[in-house]
Amino acid sequence: MMITKQKISLIFTVLAISSQLLSSQISAADLDYNRDIRPILSENCFACHGFDEKSRQGELRLDVADDVYTPRDGMAPLQPGMAEKSSVWLRINRGDEERMPPPDSHFELTAVEKTKIKQWIQQGAKYAKHWSFIPPQKPELPAVPLGLKAANAVDHFVFHPLAEAGLKPSPEANRYTLIRRLSFDLTGLPPTAEEAEAFAKDQDPAAYERLVDRLLNSPHFGERLALDWLDAARYADTNGFSIDGGRHMWLWRDWVIQAFNSNKPYDQFVREQLAGDLLPNSPSAQLIATGFQRNNMVTHEGGTIPAENLTYYNADRSKTLGESILGLTLGCCQCHDHKYDPLTQRDYYSLFAYFNTLADVGLDGNGGVNPRPYIKAKTVLQTGEEKELKEKIASLKKQLAEPSPSELAAWETQQKNELAERGKGLKLLPVKVKKISTPNRGAGFEIEAEKIVLVTQPSGLAAYDVLAELPNTEEPITGLRIVFHPAENTPGIGWGYGPQSKRGAKTPAGKPEKGSFTLTALSVSVGEVPADQVDLFGLLPMSRVTANVWKADHRPELCLDTRNENGWSPDTSH
Repeated sequence: MMITKQKISLIFTVLAISSQLLSSQISAADLDYNRDIRPILSENCFACHGFDEKSRQGELRLDVADDVYTPRDGMAPLQPGMAEKSSVWLRINRGDEERMPPPDSHFELTAVEKTKIKQWIQQGAKYAKHWSFIPPQKPELPAVPLGLKAANAVDHFVFHPLAEAGLKPSPEANRYTLIRRLSFDLTGLPPTAEEAEAFAKDQDPAAYERLVDRLLNSPHFGERLALDWLDAARYADTNGFSIDGGRHMWLWRDWVIQAFNSNKPYDQFVREQLAGDLLPNSPSAQLIATGFQRNNMVTHEGGTIPAENLTYYNADRSKTLGESILGLTLGCCQCHDHKYDPLTQRDYYSLFAYFNTLADVGLDGNGGVNPRPYIKAKTVLQTGEEKELKEKIASLKKQLAEPSPSELAAWETQQKNELAERGKGLKLLPVKVKKISTPNRGAGFEIEAEKIVLVTQPSGLAAYDVLAELPNTEEPITGLRIVFHPAENTPGIGWGYGPQSKRGAKTPAGKPEKGSFTLTALSVSVGEVPADQVDLFGLLPMSRVTANVWKADHRPELCLDTRNENGWSPDTSH
C-alpha cells in the first residue's frame, strides 16, 4: 500500500497529540516510585549508580535516597520540586558526550521516560522501600461514575479506569457463564450439567452467595488454591537428578491442600512449614508441613561428592525461600551483592549458614524411597468421605462375619464355574526375552535361553527391564503369564530373603525355612500401540492380576500399587 505525504503528516500529528495527552495524564496524577520510576532507573542507571559498589561510578547511588539530596559541586543530584536545579535532570537532557546514560552505554531514555522523571522530581522525588518490604494498606474506594451502580468494592476499581478510558462495562454474564467461571476459578473444575441448570433456574437473590459458599466448602477448592504454592515450592514426586527416581512428597501436598481448605492463617501456614519440627509438642501434621524444605532435588548417583551436593541442596533451599516467601530473588546473592534488590552476599550466606547446620545430605532416595531422614505418617487431608467409607467398611465386615448361607453357596458356585472356564479358548504363545542395558536397571539379572530371567542380586529394591519379542499373530494378546521358579544355590531354599523372611530362619524340624520375595510393582509397555490404549507414561494399563498363591497381606492386585510397602508376595510355606 502506498503511503502519501499527507498520510505521513497525519500520522505525525496524531503522534504529537498522543504525546501531549500522555504528558498531561502523567502530570495530572502522583507518580509511584516503585511502579513508575524504579523500572526506568533500574533499566538505564543502576548498572553504574546502583547497589553494586564495585561497578558504581562517580560515587553516586540512585537506588536509595541516602545522599541524592545533598549538594555536590553546588548542585544536588535531585532537588525536590525543582527539576531544573537537579544535576540528574540536567545530565539526562544534555546533547553531548556528558549525557546520561552515556552514548556508548547503548541505553537511552525515551521522551515518555524523561517526562516521568521530571514530573517525579517536581512532585518531590520521593523514594520508597522495595515493594516486598511495604506492608499492604487498604486503599480508598474510587468514585463510581454517574449512571453506574457498584455491587461490591471490586466494582469501584473496575469502573474507575473504564470511565477514564471512555469505556463502559460489558453486559452482565448470563447464569450459565457465571457458574462456569466461578467453578473454574474456585475449584479448577467445570460445573455439572445438573448444577448449571439448577443455578440458572434459581432466581433467589441469595443464589450466587450460596453457590460461592458451596464451592468454597468443596474439597476441590484447596486443590485449586494449592497449585500456585506447590509450584513456588517446586513440588515434585520425583528426585530431579540422575534417573529422576520416584519419592513420596504427596503427604506434604495433602497438607497444603488441607491448609487451604481449613483456612489456616498465613503466618501459621508459613511457620509450620519452616519450623514445624521445632514447635512445642509438634504433632505429625506439623512434621509433614516441613516437607516444604524437602522438595529439593536429590540424587543417589554413586560418584556424588557429599559436601558439594550439600552446597547445591542448601542453595536451592535458600533460593526457594527467598522467592516463595520473601518475594525476593535471593539466589542472585549467591555470587554477588544484588544488583537491584536491597540484599548483600552477607545476607544470603547468613541464611545459607542456617540451612547448612541440618543433618540431611540430599543423597540416596530412589525407587520410591525418600532421602533420609524421613518419617512414616498418615495423610491429614479430609475429603468428607471418611464417615461414609467407615460405615461401608463396617457393613461389609458384618456381612463377611455373618454370611448368608444361600449367598455363600451361590458365590462358591460362581467362583468354581469361573475357575473351570479359566484359560479356555486361550492360546499360549511363547515369548522370547532379551536384556536391556539401561543405567541402574541392567544389572542384577541375566537372561537364559531367551525365556528365563535369572535374578542374581535379589537383595533390596531392584528394577528389571527386559525386551519381549512377541510372536506374529493376528489374534489380540490379552494377557501376560509370568512363572516364578526357585533358583538353586540361592538363600531361602532358592526363594531368597525377602521382607517376609528372616535370614537363616529354620523350621521346627531344624531345616532351613523357605524364603520369599515381594513383587512391588509390574508395568508393561510396547513399541507401537494406539495412543488411546496407553496411560500418560506410555504404559499399558493392567485391569486384573491373578496368582496361584499369595500371603494374606500381599495379595496379587497389590503389585498394581507402585508404593514399595505394597506388592504381591507368594506363600512359599506349602
